[in-house]
Amino acid sequence: MYFEGGYTYSNFLMNMLGIFAFVVWFWLLVIIYGDLFRRHDISGWGKALWVIALVLTFTSASLPT
Repeated sequence: MYFEGGYTYSNFLMNMLGIFAFVVWFWLLVIIYGDLFRRHDISGWGKALWVIALVLTFTSASLPT
């Protein structure tokens, strides 16, 4: 839990903010992948490197600190 002392209204707001941030981040990944694979001026290796970079970014951003 984010806060001690049970499940309060502020805990609810923090949970909703976290869920919203995750949904926005996931939707941005979908948009970026769609734009990346629609492009014809980038080679297959370039697209593969972009996918690896985005996957590493996503996994490093989701790791707990």
